[in-house]
Amino acid sequence: MDNIPETLHTARMEKELKNLRSDVDLLMSHRAECEFLHDQHKEHSKRSGDAINNNTEATLMLAKSMTDNAVMMSKLSDSVDKLTEQAAGNQPEIDAVKDWRTTWKNNKVMIPLLLSLTGAIITGIITSAALVYHYLSGLS
Repeated sequence: MDNIPETLHTARMEKELKNLRSDVDLLMSHRAECEFLHDQHKEHSKRSGDAINNNTEATLMLAKSMTDNAVMMSKLSDSVDKLTEQAAGNQPEIDAVKDWRTTWKNNKVMIPLLLSLTGAIITGIITSAALVYHYLSGLS
């Protein structure tokens, strides 16, 4: 460095300092962008988690409702059985009532089962749609 004139040495140092400042400014800008994206991701994750929790609660309420409905159908089945047994005594039957009673006896287990299955399918569709929505909204 002894052979380099002082002005040339100073010019190189100023150029190097300018490059370092530019690098620091670029890194600080990148850091600010990363912090912003990190905060945005945390907020999105919180909203997504809250939505999934709300969906889970709604699904549980729907499942409970379907279970209550199945219990109610079972009680109704028992009541109808008792009524049809009482009506079946020695009284003459109308063909439509007889056919209805036969249909009820054959299908009384299937009705609550079909209602429960329908509720499970609807619950699955709602849950899947919510998860797909939250996944796709996380990509944007």
